[in-house]
Amino acid sequence: MDFKNIFPKECQKELVKRFNGDTRYGPPTVHSLVFCKEPTIRVNDNWTITRPEASRFVIWVDLAILLVFIFAIYKLKDYQDMSIQDYKNGQLRINDFTVLIPEIPVSPNEYNNNPELLKAMVASHIEEIIAGETQQIESLEEI
Repeated sequence: MDFKNIFPKECQKELVKRFNGDTRYGPPTVHSLVFCKEPTIRVNDNWTITRPEASRFVIWVDLAILLVFIFAIYKLKDYQDMSIQDYKNGQLRINDFTVLIPEIPVSPNEYNNNPELLKAMVASHIEEIIAGETQQIESLEEI
């Protein structure tokens, strides 16, 4: 390997020293990284795009995702402000007291499709879960 064509002069001095036995920085090694640069990217059999087009596409998709997140954050802030204002005005809604349980912790065999029995079983299950939880949260008193 011809190091004179690959490395600048200041690096060549260190390489020559290391190849001649000066190993205070360790044995001489050469690491390389190889890129295969094709002019186009084949997406499928009928569609090929150039690298700049692919880069622009990725940038636009990334920008769109970023804008969606920014919009969602501002919308969430608006909903938060509306909820705080409703709470201060004493306007309570049923959603303020709704709890979503993604999976019912009781199997259908246990309550025999009886909604009243299911309510009682879920209520006792929730009571068991929250029995050990803190009953008062100091930070919520400031709202």
